Amino acid sequence: VIASEEQTISVPHRDEYFHRIIPGWEFADDEESIKVWIPLFCPSEIALGIVPGSHKDYSHGNATYQLDDGKLSFQTPHKYSDLIPIQVPLNHCLIFPSMLIHGSLGVPALDPLRISVEITPVLS
Repeated sequence: VIASEEQTISVPHRDEYFHRIIPGWEFADDEESIKVWIPLFCPSEIALGIVPGSHKDYSHGNATYQLDDGKLSFQTPHKYSDLIPIQVPLNHCLIFPSMLIHGSLGVPALDPLRISVEITPVLS
């Protein structure tokens, strides 16, 4: 994430939204996924925010999907101000269900540069 480049900043979302729009990322009804988020470079150790307890809300209807020029995308009602900052020190990771609402913090709270790795194991 480069704070000065808006397209690199992740909006508040559930990973489930991406699984609906990216071919090959769809899950079967008996599959669930989790996210393992690992900061590699993050001077403040606070770059990600979450909405605590949001993974327990299984209503998937809080995003709208649209097709523009052959590309499917989503719009979400969640805002940066909904996110609670979470500290993840280097050499640690954050593991959470893909239904948890999460995303980058808003620009004022971001370090100029953050490098992280995301792994999404699928459980069936």
